[in-house]
Amino acid sequence: MPMPTITFDPYPYYKEAPREKLIEATGLLFPWALNWFVEQPPVSLKDHMEEVYGFGPLYPMGGELDKHKRFIYPGDEPMYPLLTMCNGNTCAVFYLHGIIAFIEPESTFITRMD
Repeated sequence: MPMPTITFDPYPYYKEAPREKLIEATGLLFPWALNWFVEQPPVSLKDHMEEVYGFGPLYPMGGELDKHKRFIYPGDEPMYPLLTMCNGNTCAVFYLHGIIAFIEPESTFITRMD
């Protein structure tokens, strides 16, 4: 499986931040997701992340992604992605505060993993 395409600060909302800081802001989520894209285990990206997280099931946060992958939650300002990691029609979209969206062919799931 080819390496995923990683897009740093796609809008550029965090234009002053070096790439290393954007990765650092994702904590362990970046390497865990990258491992899924590289290894391609026989489970969905969401299921893989839930397994390596180890704190039980992931819960949906509510909110939604707009067509630009900004996280929209009622009453809050839009949250811009720190970076996206995509391969084909599967993406992990990383936001501040441990918020991550898994975009897979069947569904989009938004959660917080902190």
